[in-house]
Amino acid sequence: MESFYDQDPSEVQRLLGLAVEESFLESCGESKYRFVHDNIQEAVVGLNPEDEVKALHFQVGEILWNKLDAEDLESSSFVVVNLLNNCVSLPTLVTSETSIKIAEMNLMAAEKAVSMSAFGSATTYSSKGIKLLPQDRWESHCNLTSKIYSIGAEAECSIGNAETADRLCHEILAVANLSLFDKLRSYNVLINSLANREFPQEAKNICLTVLEELNCRFPKLMLLLGAIVSFKKTHKLFLPAENKSNLPVMTDIAKIESMKLLDKLCTYMPT
Repeated sequence: MESFYDQDPSEVQRLLGLAVEESFLESCGESKYRFVHDNIQEAVVGLNPEDEVKALHFQVGEILWNKLDAEDLESSSFVVVNLLNNCVSLPTLVTSETSIKIAEMNLMAAEKAVSMSAFGSATTYSSKGIKLLPQDRWESHCNLTSKIYSIGAEAECSIGNAETADRLCHEILAVANLSLFDKLRSYNVLINSLANREFPQEAKNICLTVLEELNCRFPKLMLLLGAIVSFKKTHKLFLPAENKSNLPVMTDIAKIESMKLLDKLCTYMPT
């Protein structure tokens, strides 16, 4: 392959023309070619040493990574990250700095896979991203690590790998320098995981603990009179249906997250 790269452009064009004449390639427009069959492509690739093929994959992936704008990179994230992941075993190509960038690409691909409900693929990308992080990941790259672990936990929970999801969640929740809002995604995954395995009381306890941290407190013992008074106060806050459309959109993050948790309480613990 290296000898091919060193060829004069006109010589490369001539060789490509010969490949077209022999029906190995077909022209797809100006300076664009493709193999006429997958078997031919596999045979050509098989003629080269594995490390050389991986190096080529890395070179193509790196070009796409550096040249595509943010929108095109996101839409092509699966292609780019698959090319780069093929090369992570080559220390001559993948430095510690490059590993972090490839981990970021795996995070992007995992997020996209989850948005498409492709949870199996999401677990693959998140796992590869985690393996690329350094040993001191929680100190040197805390934000990236938190995001990869969180999306990994969500994907693992979605395909029924509760043990793996719980392990990832607990590792996130044990990190002291993460804020409550950084941990909310993991809390939600853990609550879902427990409820899905018929541990409603444990899920309820976590909900109430997090709600309290969000300044949404529930009394442990609610007397009947207190319940009636609270109900009447809440009822007075209700507006006629025609006026509800005029209510301002909620923007307080703490209140939005509290509403999500309250919804879980109602879903899992209706009584």
